[in-house]
Amino acid sequence: MNNQRLAKILKCMQKMSGKSIGELSDETGLTVDTLNNLLYARVQKPGFFGICDLTEAMGFRVEELLALAKDDETDAVAANELCEKLTGFLQGRETGEKTEKTVENTKQKSAKTVSPATQEALDRQKSDLDSEYDRQLDRFRNVHQNYASQLREQYKDSLQEIRKSHAEALALEKEDRERQVQDLKAEISRQRKKNSRLVILLIAETALITAMAVADLLMGYAGWFRR
Repeated sequence: MNNQRLAKILKCMQKMSGKSIGELSDETGLTVDTLNNLLYARVQKPGFFGICDLTEAMGFRVEELLALAKDDETDAVAANELCEKLTGFLQGRETGEKTEKTVENTKQKSAKTVSPATQEALDRQKSDLDSEYDRQLDRFRNVHQNYASQLREQYKDSLQEIRKSHAEALALEKEDRERQVQDLKAEISRQRKKNSRLVILLIAETALITAMAVADLLMGYAGWFRR
């Protein structure tokens, strides 16, 4: 939306509404700075809902604003001519409301002056409509029941698939866990055997050193081990 064109339309609407910036701020909840920025085209992307609230607060409709905003000729129209167009919107709206009221009054008068024969026809028509409504309602219920049955069957199949997949996943997880336990036991067994060999070697080495020390003490006089 062209910001300059929008600001031009909003200024004319404000002028015709006779409301001040402060009054519009109180009614719309928009700040005074925001309203001034809108009226002087200083907002790059004006909020749609804020524009709607402002338009209605000034006594106009959003569709009237959009009609002028989408018209390229609005840029070349003078401010007084633009105000005349807005006045035409208001007059057309009043004429339409009067017409609607006239039609409604006519309908009410016609309803009050219905002849007995016409009333009987209306009652018969109402009965036919009620019967048709009941038939459509029964049809809808049947369709709904069939659809619900299909959903239950589909849900049942899906639930079985989920349970099967879950069982398979648990079985795989159990096998993997058992395999890890077996690997851990095998590793512990290897470490134990390795430690046993190391202990035996350590004992043998200790015994050898002890024997050498004892022999050295026994043969100390000869000094055979001290050469």
